[in-house]
Amino acid sequence: MLRVRVPGKLILLGEYAVLEGADALVIAVDRYALVRIDEPPSEGGFQLGTSLHKESFNFGFDEAGKIVLDYTPEEKLWQQSAFARQAIEAICRRLASAGFTVKPFSITINTDQFYLSGDQKVGLGSSAALITAIVYALASFHNARKVLLPDEQSLFHFCYDVHAEVQHKQGSGIDVAASVFGKVVQYNRYRTMNKTGDGTQVLPYLPANLYWLPVWTGTSSSTSQLLQAMDEFSIENPSEYGLIMEKLSRLSNSGCQAIKQNEVETFLARVKEYYFVLQKLSQRSGIPIISPIHEKIAWIVYQTGGYYKPSGAGEGDLGIAFTSSREVLGKVTEQLKKNNIDTLKLSISHSGVESI
Repeated sequence: MLRVRVPGKLILLGEYAVLEGADALVIAVDRYALVRIDEPPSEGGFQLGTSLHKESFNFGFDEAGKIVLDYTPEEKLWQQSAFARQAIEAICRRLASAGFTVKPFSITINTDQFYLSGDQKVGLGSSAALITAIVYALASFHNARKVLLPDEQSLFHFCYDVHAEVQHKQGSGIDVAASVFGKVVQYNRYRTMNKTGDGTQVLPYLPANLYWLPVWTGTSSSTSQLLQAMDEFSIENPSEYGLIMEKLSRLSNSGCQAIKQNEVETFLARVKEYYFVLQKLSQRSGIPIISPIHEKIAWIVYQTGGYYKPSGAGEGDLGIAFTSSREVLGKVTEQLKKNNIDTLKLSISHSGVESI
């Protein structure tokens, strides 16, 4: 039996701008995708089980390497297993093309830690974490990891390609970076993809006097739908989109540099500016990045002396309150609680993908 766990992510700064080549900042957090691989219960077969469903299903591969079933599964099960299936297909194709025999396996995936209750998913990068875990686990199961994925950069680029394929080329890869490398990552999509310079810098920690508090909006949102809407806005309004992205990029680059130099007050100032430029982008594009709930949370946090912005694509999911004062952090937490707004207890995961 082989078990693998991979952390989720929380973007601190650089949403949207990271797609246009800006530096962005992300941390790996202690919510994990878990994958277990065993020998199959029956000879010659493959089996997939998920934590979202009580039953596992058996599968095989067609000549193109696509997963096929001998029955029609429930539509919800089929949709929710899409990321897992495509990750399995991708790594198994690569195993076969490299001369490895894909032997039968039973794989069980668990993403419960990315959900609050039922189907209410928190925006912590579960898909990237799951894909990374499956790819790493299956390569290890077939004793092929040192050949196919000899280092973290190789693993990152492979998982990025799979994730991009599933998302139809949307997304920056910043969530994959957090899952693979762990800790604190300053990420630049362009330099990472072109393999030039220091596109992915892993920092061991954040400044000691930077306090951060994840805030739950109460609703999930679809990153892919928001990114698609933003893509449409950029095509219809290229000049306006370009000007706003230039401002966001400048702020994100400056904020990342401030973190590396332990200039917390400068970072907090960039967070505040970033929030208001995102608000302008939201208003001009008609995309609810800064939705009413984010506006409400921001008002509470700023009135209490903290700083706030959404984490990720916006609309729902998570935001982050920041401060350089433990006392202010306590006041922010108290005020949010009084307004029936939930916060999450998260810590930085100092390990990325790992066998356990």
